[in-house]
Amino acid sequence: MSGALNLVAAGVIVLAVLLGVARLWLRRVRALPTARGPAWRAAALSVLQLSAGAALYLTLFPPGAASSGLVLAIAVAGAPKSVALAPGERLIALPEARATRGAERAPDLATALRRHPGVASIRVIGDGLAPRDREGSHSVKIAFVPPPQPRGLVRIALPGPIAAGNAFSVGGEIGTLREGIVELLDPAGALVSQARIKAGAAFRLNGTMRLPGLALFVLRVRDPSGRVIERLEVPIDAAPRPQPRVLVLAGAASAENKFLRRWAQDAGIDLALEIDAGGGVQLGDPATPLTSSALDQRDLVAIDDRRWESIGPTGRAALLSATERGMGLLLRLTGPPSLEVRRGWAALGFALSNPAGPALSAQVSRTLPEPNPVLPLPIGPNAIPLIAGTAAWTPFAQGRIGLLTLDDTYVLALTGRGDRHGQLWSTLVGTLARAEPAPPAWLDGFARAGSRVILCGLQGSALVQEPGGRNTLIQLDPASGKERCGGYWPAAPGWRTLRAGEREMHFYVHPAAAFASLAAIEASAATRALASSAAGPNGSAPSGTGALWSLWLWFALLLTLLTALWWLERTRFAAPPQSRDEGATHDGISG
Repeated sequence: MSGALNLVAAGVIVLAVLLGVARLWLRRVRALPTARGPAWRAAALSVLQLSAGAALYLTLFPPGAASSGLVLAIAVAGAPKSVALAPGERLIALPEARATRGAERAPDLATALRRHPGVASIRVIGDGLAPRDREGSHSVKIAFVPPPQPRGLVRIALPGPIAAGNAFSVGGEIGTLREGIVELLDPAGALVSQARIKAGAAFRLNGTMRLPGLALFVLRVRDPSGRVIERLEVPIDAAPRPQPRVLVLAGAASAENKFLRRWAQDAGIDLALEIDAGGGVQLGDPATPLTSSALDQRDLVAIDDRRWESIGPTGRAALLSATERGMGLLLRLTGPPSLEVRRGWAALGFALSNPAGPALSAQVSRTLPEPNPVLPLPIGPNAIPLIAGTAAWTPFAQGRIGLLTLDDTYVLALTGRGDRHGQLWSTLVGTLARAEPAPPAWLDGFARAGSRVILCGLQGSALVQEPGGRNTLIQLDPASGKERCGGYWPAAPGWRTLRAGEREMHFYVHPAAAFASLAAIEASAATRALASSAAGPNGSAPSGTGALWSLWLWFALLLTLLTALWWLERTRFAAPPQSRDEGATHDGISG
């Protein structure tokens, strides 16, 4: 409203000045040459009228002095019930501040600023401004003191869609909780995985979704006393996608290959096992030719060090060429490597040592045996750890090459821990196998009830199916460009189905209270950035005293210009002859 008033006042002043200048020059043109007076007098009168008009506008609306001296204290999420106000402050509570006492309620920051025109400074109390209010805050100075970091989750990485039977992982970071336990529970409430945590520490929990469908696991953070600090639902979308096609090339028969095949059958994985028994004898499935066409039909090839030597340079070149085109390659170490193996695998990013003595194996004892690595896991400059101390992988063009230094994982299945055996191999296959095509759409960030959800990668007409069966059309944002994003506002938590073209994607809308600590950190960081960018030279808003001085200076300039204009119009100095005879003229806006 104040902006419209400025435009109206400016228009009136400009119109009056132009009419005055036009009247002055029109009278000069119509007057006789002997009665016109010098041209510099008319020019001076014109300049003085234009300057007086500008000074009048600056007196009414002095620049940098729009502040009325009022500061709004804006209570947002995390604000206390009672807020101490400084002199000249007025307390405004936005919808997220539910329990603030004695505050004027406002639906958003823009409404609060419209109700109190002239306010140029606000003080944010709580976690920070919500995304809804950040755009409207650029016109005011912001004072904000970030709250302490929360105790619970400050970072979280939830899994995306997976194939049924594959493993998934949940990672994150803890805030100021000194110590505690983070747990992953399955939909039935059974404990799947847990880890001890401390302040500022990162964690990673693994689980497996055996059957296709939608499920909600639970991530729970507890303090040392067992009290739940934070609880978060972990949505899992396990689709019945085609299972990986795996080829295992072994240099000898072993129990490891036997239990690997049994796991693949239980997991529904298409696994072909070929064992070179020596002397031209091959056991297992029919031989697969190591050609481009045959290898392009496989998603992952697992080969041990002995078979790597026996296939020769031509076979190794074929495997690497297929890996460059997107196939996964798993190198399995079964004993101390030969010189040829060490050289070949070092060129792929894994520098193996060659210790004297036999390879390590699982130590059978009275306690449950554990698989032991054949050699310490070598990590090259580009290698990424996959399984702590035993497996790593490195990118190779469009594919991935992994190294496994365990040769006795079958002891897990023998001792009743088949779930760990399956989880280990699910992680290897899921990470290294040929990547599936990217989904047609994706969710940008997290979805919460009552907050805007951003869906990207939309093709054609995109619809979101609500839990009750109703469909909501998603409108594309033209500013999103090639990402083709659109906004969606869910009213209630639950699963949603996005249909974009011929493909569909499932995503879960969390309750409004979910991700409370993460939302607080994001709001605090964004508000702190706004406060820094909007601060003046000394980091604070201009004071009301400076505004008052600015007003009086422009008013003094206006009086000076009007006095000069009046004197030049009324004085007989340089006036036309008829003016000296008839008295004062009445040129210009001062009449």
